[in-house]
Amino acid sequence: MKLYKSLLCGMMAMASLGMATSCQDNIDAPEFNPEGPVATWKPNTTIFDLKREFWDDARNYAVKIGEKPDGSHYIVSGRVITTDEPGNIFKSITIQDETAALTFSVNTYNLFLNYLIGQEIVVDLTGLNIGKYNGLQQVGEPAWYEQGNAWEVSFMPPQLFFSHVQANGLPQADKVIVHDLASIADIPAGADGLCRWQSQLVRLNNITFVPQVNTTTGELITTFGIYKENFNQKVNLDGTELTLRTSGYSDFFNKEMPTEPCDMTCLLSYYGTDWQLTLIDYNDIENIGEPTLPTGTEDNPYNVTEAIAKIQAGETPTGWTRGYIVGTVAPEVSNVTSDADIEWGAEATLANTVVIAPSADCTDFSQCIVIALPQDSPIRKYVALRDHPENLGKVLDIYGTLDTYLGTFGITGNAGSASEFKLEGVDVPDEPTPGGVIPDGDGSEASPYSAAQVVAMGRSRQMGQRLHRRMGRQCLTDIRRRKELHVHTPCNSTDQRASCIETRRYGLQTVLRCKPPQHGRYPRSNQPRRQPRQPGQDCNRERNRPQILRNPRRARPHLL
Repeated sequence: MKLYKSLLCGMMAMASLGMATSCQDNIDAPEFNPEGPVATWKPNTTIFDLKREFWDDARNYAVKIGEKPDGSHYIVSGRVITTDEPGNIFKSITIQDETAALTFSVNTYNLFLNYLIGQEIVVDLTGLNIGKYNGLQQVGEPAWYEQGNAWEVSFMPPQLFFSHVQANGLPQADKVIVHDLASIADIPAGADGLCRWQSQLVRLNNITFVPQVNTTTGELITTFGIYKENFNQKVNLDGTELTLRTSGYSDFFNKEMPTEPCDMTCLLSYYGTDWQLTLIDYNDIENIGEPTLPTGTEDNPYNVTEAIAKIQAGETPTGWTRGYIVGTVAPEVSNVTSDADIEWGAEATLANTVVIAPSADCTDFSQCIVIALPQDSPIRKYVALRDHPENLGKVLDIYGTLDTYLGTFGITGNAGSASEFKLEGVDVPDEPTPGGVIPDGDGSEASPYSAAQVVAMGRSRQMGQRLHRRMGRQCLTDIRRRKELHVHTPCNSTDQRASCIETRRYGLQTVLRCKPPQHGRYPRSNQPRRQPRQPGQDCNRERNRPQILRNPRRARPHLL
């Protein structure tokens, strides 16, 4: 019986295998396209032009995208630059082209399964809604924001999104554009800057993470986030602290933030009126402890080749450049157009220029940069080959603006101060620069007065002397007009005829003109003349009579 059952099971298994093989043979294998899917829609609008056309300065708004004036649809294309796989990107997908980036708010998870980073998609935007969600421009579905009493753009149904999207080709992550952002101040102000930079993928070099306090518990949070909560940490970029928002559902929320400077690639978002950062993946943090220093800084200057490339591209940044000293511009040359216009080597006729190159043995003027050496400046004193032939081949770091000079590549805007250059093997002391500002001193030997202070003091003395003379003239005028000057009147006088005003200023004690009596010898036009004394009236004339200064010279101001 057992043998019979075994045989029966074997026969049934073989029959099943045959049926499975037969079914497999009847299925047609799908055609494989090694180049990936091909979109049938053709883009006719850039992302920047779309965003700019439908831009509104309001923090929240929503508007439906219609047709173009010619009846065609608004169609854009771009590559996917975000992924929701690590969990910090929530129900959204962002694409970019060469002009800008655009976020789509979609009410579904795991969008990365359909659209990997680098996947090009073509989107027919006609019929969709564009607007803002608290300052961030995006495409989605209108929703009423009760608190703000306005429409905003939130999550659209996934079916609506999928029906407006076509994939084109295979994902190519190497074609994603990562923009270097040295400082948030580099972003232009206004609508154009917002349209170009919102939702872009940026690389931030030499940043530091700044842990924040949990306002609920008072605890300092050194991880990226808190479990199942959205938490805002801070990132210091070039002296500016930016908000780094992390979801408590991400797979790195509980990782410790680096304590040393590093580099980070992230999404540049926007919330309210401020820029905000979103880390897509923890692996996008690099070079911990050894960050990439921005080029053009004193610690990481441009080399000559980089500087020339920027000048050729029409850029004129101001910063530090490093090169080797190779020569001087020849006499009577106003435009450097050939190698013959440069005196190569240590023998120099003039001391007003120096030429630097990418290598110490370079003799090609088209690969060099010409630098002016201002007269009587420290840079001429220590760098000029005419006076220091031993500087040939030394490394020179110089600060200035990359621009054209004497008809060729040059550096301008350098005043020649000791703080604006560094010469290999030479310790340059701080020296006053012609035209520079000398700090004020206290008049001691160690800190003498500046020329500006001396001039100011002279002006103050002149003002005192002028006031001295002016007040003296005034008193004399009063004396001539009144024939007497009252300088003292008893305070208990009821028939006070004059009051004295004294002032102390500029170290002078001066008797100013006396206030004329109300019923004086020369009454005002609106005052009645003094009535004659009635018989029997006692005015205590002698007792109340004020002292009279009869010598006009005594009325002049005098020093204490």
